[in-house]
Amino acid sequence: MKRVLYLMLLLSAVSLGKGNFEASEAILETHFEIEYPSITDGNTKLEDIDYDLTISQNKALLELEIESVLGDENWSKLDKQVFEEVVLKLVRSIRAEMDNPDLEVSVFVKLDQDFKDYHLLFNKTY
Repeated sequence: MKRVLYLMLLLSAVSLGKGNFEASEAILETHFEIEYPSITDGNTKLEDIDYDLTISQNKALLELEIESVLGDENWSKLDKQVFEEVVLKLVRSIRAEMDNPDLEVSVFVKLDQDFKDYHLLFNKTY
């Protein structure tokens, strides 16, 4: 079902043209949710990741929001080198979709704390 949704989004974006950032955002968010529903280093797993992508002419902002249930504990145990490898794949996908190898992409990982403000876990610009 997810693959059908992804295909439908892809086809609609192609019909709208390449200049439409909203279509590209939707395609990439769906792709990330299908390809990376969780991020694991083999021992520790971040699950229930919500991807939110905003693209402008010369910059992109990717937010990964993880749930607070075990999210903070799992984040502290996660191998950050493995995590950064996954983030680099996400960044390359964004740049490829936008056909801009030099696009500045800022990545944030936020912990969703119920009834509290978000807690920023990771912030890096590529």
